[in-house]
Amino acid sequence: GTSATATGVTTYTPPTTYKPLELSVEVTSVNGFKIQMVRVLITASFDITASSEELGKIKFKGKVLLPTKAATPAYTYSVGNP
Repeated sequence: GTSATATGVTTYTPPTTYKPLELSVEVTSVNGFKIQMVRVLITASFDITASSEELGKIKFKGKVLLPTKAATPAYTYSVGNP
C-alpha cells in the first residue's frame, strides 16, 4: 500500500492485490473435531462497511493443495475431547 500526508491528514491506500500465502492449517472446533491440512493457498480480502452496527471484516479463503511429499494425505480429520 501507499501512504501520503497532505495538510496534516495521513491517507493510506491499500494495495489492489495481495500475494496469496501457502501455509499448513489446523482447525479445531470447541467439541474437539480437528481438521489438519498440509498445504493450503490462503487469500484475503477486505469487506469494509460504513455502518455503526458492523465493523470492517477481513475474509479468508483457502484452497487445499496436493502435498509435495509422496504418500502424504492432503488433509486429515479426527474427533477428540475438547
